[in-house]
Amino acid sequence: MPPGVGEWHKQEFIFELKAGDVHCEILFRALDTPDDVRKVLSLELTGAYINEGREVPKAILDMIGGRVVVEEVMLRGKPGNGPVNVPPGAKA
Repeated sequence: MPPGVGEWHKQEFIFELKAGDVHCEILFRALDTPDDVRKVLSLELTGAYINEGREVPKAILDMIGGRVVVEEVMLRGKPGNGPVNVPPGAKA
C-alpha cells in the first residue's frame, strides 16, 4: 500500500482509507458464533466481504445482509455479484 493512503487503528481493528475525496472505513470482525451477531447490530454498511463463509453461522449472514444499505442484497451466487460477498459453499 502506498504511504499516506490510510491508517490502521489497532485497538478497533479498522483500516481507514483516505485517497483524494474517498474516505472508507474497513472493519475487521471475528464472527465465529451466533453470539457474535451483536457485533453487527448497529452497523450501517455499504458492503461486506465474508471470508470463510462456510464457517459463519446463518444468523450472522442474515444480520449482515440486513445491515447493508442498498436496494438489493445478494447473499448467494458468484463472488463479487453483490454488496455482500459470500464465497460459494457458504451456509447461507
